Amino acid sequence: MTCWAGGASAVLNAMSCGQVGKRTIFTIFLTQGQARDITRYSLVSSEGEVLLPPGSRFRVISVMDAGHGLTLIQVRLMLARAFSLGANALKLVSGFVTAD
Repeated sequence: MTCWAGGASAVLNAMSCGQVGKRTIFTIFLTQGQARDITRYSLVSSEGEVLLPPGSRFRVISVMDAGHGLTLIQVRLMLARAFSLGANALKLVSGFVTAD
C-alpha cells in the first residue's frame, strides 16, 4: 500500500509523459469519486487534469516494464479514512468540501 501525503494531480492523457527517457504512467482506478476535475485551471487543458486529495491511499495492482524507459503501474484508490497531522491534530477526512 502506498500513501501520497500531499495532494496530487494526475492527467487523463497518458501521452503527455513524452516518448523518450525514463517515464512512468500510473493507471489509477478510482473507487470513491474523490478526484476533482481541475482541467479548466490547468496550464495545459488538453491533458485533462484531476486533483486527488491529501492522504490518498493506493494498493499497487501491477508494475510492468514496457521497455524504452517506460514503466506502467496500476493502482487502486483505497477506502479513505480519517488521519491526523501535527500537534494540533488537524483532522482530514475523505473527500473534499467544495464550493460550486
